[in-house]
Amino acid sequence: ALDYFDPAREFGGDLTAAEGHVAEALQTIEEVRGRVASRQLRTAYFSNQYDVALLHVDVLMRQHAGDPTAGHDVRALAVSERARARSLIDLLAESGRDLRRGVDPQLLAREREVGAALGGKTARLLDLAARGSRTAEAETLATEVRALEAEYDAIEVKLRSASSAWAAMVQPVPLDVAAIQRNLLDPRTT
Repeated sequence: ALDYFDPAREFGGDLTAAEGHVAEALQTIEEVRGRVASRQLRTAYFSNQYDVALLHVDVLMRQHAGDPTAGHDVRALAVSERARARSLIDLLAESGRDLRRGVDPQLLAREREVGAALGGKTARLLDLAARGSRTAEAETLATEVRALEAEYDAIEVKLRSASSAWAAMVQPVPLDVAAIQRNLLDPRTT
C-alpha cells in the first residue's frame, strides 16, 4: 500500500471512514480511466493508481483484524482480484489484440470524438472550478459535459453489445470467493 499513508493515523483510527474514502477514490479512478480515449494513456493512468487498490486491501484487512466475522477479508479479496483483472486486461490491450474486431468503425470514431471532447471540456471545467469561477462559461461547460457523458455512456452500451472482448476490457468481472472455491479449487486443494 502507500508507504506514506497510514489510514489509522489519517482518519483518527476510523477505518470505516478510511475505507469509504479509499473506495470512493477507486471508483473515481475507474470512471476517469474509462473516459480516457487512448488505451496507452488509460493503462498508464491505472498503473499509477494501483497503490490505491493495495491501500484499499490494507484497510479492509485491518478491519478484518478487528472484526474477523464481518467479511472484510472477502471484500479485500474482491478488491485485489478486480485490480489484478484490470492489470491483466490492460496488458492484453497493450499486446495489440484487436478487441474491437467487427465493431462499426463509425461507432468507434464517434467514441474517440466524444471521449476527446469530454476530456477537453472536463479539463476546462476543472480549471475554472480551481479558480473558483462561477461564470456563464462554467455553467455552459457543465451542461455540455453532462450531455457528452450521456452520449459516451450510450456509445459504451452499443460497444459492449457489439464486442464482448471490449466489454471485458472496460468492465472486468473478477472471480469472487464463492466462484474461486467452486470453480478453481478441487476437493484436494486448500
